[in-house]
Amino acid sequence: MSQTAAERIERTIAVGILRGDYPIGTTLPSVRKLAEQFETTVPTIQRAVDRLAASKLVSVRRGSGITVNDPQGTGDLSIMPLWFEAFQDDPDRLGRMFSDFLEMRRVIAAHLIRTRLPSLMMAAPALAAVATSLATATTIEEIAVADSRLTRVFVDAADNFAISSVFSAIERFSLEVPQAAEALYGDRESHRKIIGEVVAGLMANDPATAVTNALENWDRRTVARFLALVKPAS
Repeated sequence: MSQTAAERIERTIAVGILRGDYPIGTTLPSVRKLAEQFETTVPTIQRAVDRLAASKLVSVRRGSGITVNDPQGTGDLSIMPLWFEAFQDDPDRLGRMFSDFLEMRRVIAAHLIRTRLPSLMMAAPALAAVATSLATATTIEEIAVADSRLTRVFVDAADNFAISSVFSAIERFSLEVPQAAEALYGDRESHRKIIGEVVAGLMANDPATAVTNALENWDRRTVARFLALVKPAS
C-alpha cells in the first residue's frame, strides 16, 4: 500500500526520534519550518505531526511547540516496525529486540493455555479449518497471513480484549518487517513442524510447559535466521 506524503514524513521523523536524532525533551522545528524542510505544505506537516502525537512520540501544546517524548516511556507496540527500521545498522540490537518480541509471544501463549485451555480446545474445529489454508499457503505473505489467522482463533477463543490488542500489534509487526517475516516463515518445513508441535503440546499433561518448550526451541532458530538476514555479509 502506497503512503501519503504525511505518512512518509511522519515515518521519517519517527525514525529520527527513535534513533535519537531529535533528543528527548527538545522541541521540533515549527510546522512552517518543517514544511520548508520537507518541501511540502503546512497542512501536510500538520497531518504528520497529528499522527506523531497520536502515537505519543511527540506532545503538542499551544505556546510550547512540538516536544519530543521518550519513545520507550510513551510508545506502544504499534511503533515496533519503526524501531526495527531505526536500527538497521545495529544488527545485534535488532537481534535482542526480536528475541524480546518472541519472548512476549511465548509468555502470552503460556498464559492463555493456563487460563483458557477449555475454551481453546473448543476452538479445535476452527483451528482445523485455518490450518488447511496454512498448509496450502506458498508465499511468505500468504503464510504470514494464514499463521495470523491461526493465532487469531486462539486469541478470539480466549475472549480477552487486552491480549487481542497485543496480538493485533504483533500481527502487524510480523507483516511489516520483511526480515521478521522471512525469519518466521521462510523455512516452510520448520514452520509446519512447530505448528504440529504446538497442537500436540495442547494435548500433553502440562500443555503450557509443552507449548512453551516447543516455542522456545523454535524462537532460538528464528532469531538465528533473523540475525543471518540483518547482519552484513563478511
